Amino acid sequence: MGVPADHMTKHLLELVKLSNQRVEKQDPFCFWQVDGHKLDNKHLVLWYEKTYSATADFVFRDYDLLKANLQNTKIDLDHDYNLEFLKHLRSKCGNVKLMYSGGTDSATILDMANRHDIALDEVITVVMQDINLPSNTELKNIALPGVEKYKRVIRKYSQLEYTFEDVGNHFDDDYAVFSSPCDTEFPVGFAAAKYTAFKKYHKQTGTCIISGIDKPAIVYYNGEWYAFCLDGAVAWGDQSIPNLVPFYLDAENIKGFVRDCQLFRNYLLEEKMVTNDFLQFFQPNQTTEHCRMLRRLEIEGLHHQFFNGHVQHNEKSQLRVKECLGQNKFTTLIKYFRALETFYEIFPEAKTNTGLHKYNNNGKFAWFVNIDSLEVHTQKELIPHGFVKKQIK
Repeated sequence: MGVPADHMTKHLLELVKLSNQRVEKQDPFCFWQVDGHKLDNKHLVLWYEKTYSATADFVFRDYDLLKANLQNTKIDLDHDYNLEFLKHLRSKCGNVKLMYSGGTDSATILDMANRHDIALDEVITVVMQDINLPSNTELKNIALPGVEKYKRVIRKYSQLEYTFEDVGNHFDDDYAVFSSPCDTEFPVGFAAAKYTAFKKYHKQTGTCIISGIDKPAIVYYNGEWYAFCLDGAVAWGDQSIPNLVPFYLDAENIKGFVRDCQLFRNYLLEEKMVTNDFLQFFQPNQTTEHCRMLRRLEIEGLHHQFFNGHVQHNEKSQLRVKECLGQNKFTTLIKYFRALETFYEIFPEAKTNTGLHKYNNNGKFAWFVNIDSLEVHTQKELIPHGFVKKQIK
């Protein structure tokens, strides 16, 4: 592409300004902050750090509230904090919506609502192009039957569709990887274009949109167990949806998250999966065994899921690229790959497998909670010099 470096820098600084304006306006529950700029795009953050030798912080908007909710308390493993939080949202918000993928975590919320007669004003699924495409198999074979099963507590069901044309429009900008919230890992997928479909909700007041995707994640560090909030797990675009409630990670439901982390830690110890290493990361998968351990719903049709209990990055994204090619949407693909080319001009070190792995393995933590003492720390407080993030087990 050969864009002059000064022009590229000027353009990216303009994107920093626009990103800051979005964060100020939409007030997402998490964002990055560097040199006074509040940003909602991880790739833009990494460019800024690289260019200006700066270090960004990952910020959890309600950090102080989260910390306050863990003071002078203890965690009861038999208490259903998630149900308590759902009831709280129902009483607090005039319009309660649920983003539903059919996965275990969002299905658990829907099943909970059904068992306790808690009405949901709208259940939303997001479909790429056509529900019958292979990349939508989870939605077609798990989510849609779930909507039918729980329809008595669903006042409205919406299928938000974004098309290959929408993807093409999004990637029409060569700097699309940096210009709006999207995947925190590279290569980014088509999903960034789906936020166009959510614009219909931007001006709705008295609304909360529940996102239920977060599993407990814990680290055994220096002899202590911590729950944590990692940017790559929560800030890959959905945080930009106005009035989004990260159900399992919300500051008002932090006791439920810590309880799940305690359940998971106890399971790991019972199964003798913990060594004496100084640093170990753990996160449950989507297997039936882990669902039971976390007291989450064992969904029907598990074999339709892409993950099958093991994280396989970008499998769905790769399938969507093939589907786009199969439908002769060549213009969309040309725009998409031009945007990827721009990324490599800015981060040439990521062209190798080693360089890309290093680029994608630079997570920032908003907070750590000691799951025994319930003390809360920022990343700088707990690990001031940082540590190398190992593979999550």
